[in-house]
Amino acid sequence: MKSQNTILYFCTGLIILLIAVFVSCFLIFQNTTTVNQTNHQAKQEFLLKEYNGRLALYQIPYDTPKEIYHIYLSTLPETDQIQLKAGIPISGEAELKKYLDDFDS
Repeated sequence: MKSQNTILYFCTGLIILLIAVFVSCFLIFQNTTTVNQTNHQAKQEFLLKEYNGRLALYQIPYDTPKEIYHIYLSTLPETDQIQLKAGIPISGEAELKKYLDDFDS
């Protein structure tokens, strides 16, 4: 009887340990997937640059503008015009909105 209880306790403990390992592996995998998706989104950079005298958004690597805005470089201060002719890297929607708001005011 004592031997059967020992085996029962051992098997129960082993099952609990296996479940804990499985859950831990699952959670680690989920977290890794989320981090990889976040890093991929962060790496998707854009460039604000001049296109035919207007402000344009290019996705890196860029050949043609993704979007062209009704903001003319000639209406901006000279320092902004110089930066935009070289290109201003943009790393996300919030940063893009900030620049567009600044240039459009």
